[in-house]
Amino acid sequence: MWKNHGFTLLELILAIVLMGILAISGLPHFFNIAHDAKEKTRESTVLAIRQGIEHYHVGDLIDQGTGVGRFPAALDDAPDGVTACDPCFTEVIEGGLVSPLWYKGSDTVYIYNDNENPAITYTYDPTTGTFE
Repeated sequence: MWKNHGFTLLELILAIVLMGILAISGLPHFFNIAHDAKEKTRESTVLAIRQGIEHYHVGDLIDQGTGVGRFPAALDDAPDGVTACDPCFTEVIEGGLVSPLWYKGSDTVYIYNDNENPAITYTYDPTTGTFE
């Protein structure tokens, strides 16, 4: 008399095919995670720059004691047109930012380019302290 111990070949093939279908259906979500991570990193960097500008401004208010604080004249002293920040934003981020994704276009223009999406240009206004 035969006793069944295990699975038939057909059952194993069906299980493998189902696992493959499930894996393939999850791949688009996995690739979006990488894109979302880059986006969040860029947003975090911009937020850190804006907070650094505000920190500089508040520090100047305290130092001057006049109720009128200045914003930094420049965000760093890196030369214009550098191929990548090495480092950039040294006036507002301690140690600066070293990243191949950020470029300095001029004294007040910075470009973020991850080579997958259109480049994003940010302009710093030293009179108002905005970084948009």
